[in-house]
Amino acid sequence: MAKRKRKKVVSIYRTVAEVDEALLEMRRAKAERDRLVAEQNRELARIAEKYEGRIEEQTEVLASREAQIKLWADEHRAEMFGNRQSLRLTHGVLSFRVGQLKTESLPKWTLKKALSECERLAKEDRAWKRYLAQKTSLDRQAMLTDFQDDKVNNERLAQIGMHVTKDETFAVEPAREEAQAVPPSSPGERKAG
Repeated sequence: MAKRKRKKVVSIYRTVAEVDEALLEMRRAKAERDRLVAEQNRELARIAEKYEGRIEEQTEVLASREAQIKLWADEHRAEMFGNRQSLRLTHGVLSFRVGQLKTESLPKWTLKKALSECERLAKEDRAWKRYLAQKTSLDRQAMLTDFQDDKVNNERLAQIGMHVTKDETFAVEPAREEAQAVPPSSPGERKAG
């Protein structure tokens, strides 16, 4: 697979006025995009509403027939399926699909109770230890909390190959409503918002 070259973005703006004009274009494009999305959503909602009842009706038919066919298959499994997992009919295939092995707690048992009993038995018979998982992981939230509370610094965290960073992103937020054009003054006179 060929690697895509990252397109280099070069600023075409030289003045604050040009940037402000670009913001105006963005504001207008965003307003038009929002209008189109709203129009699309209204159209999709109208189409969904038109078909909703009929789709729901057919979904109910499918669920009902499948449940009834499963009951029939369970009752006639030995005679119709024999030792096979599936039965091919004219209009489809019925099959009993075997899933993956899994562990489940017995009735009246919880995983917590099973864990407790396994821990108790492991003290008497080491073979039960095999079923006890020991999970150790870095508590990254504790690192952040201690960093914020000045209990640890990046120099100390570097000893374990970690450090605390903060990402910075750039955002452009065009104004929502049409505003009167205010001619920009020199860059030193404009206030940052």
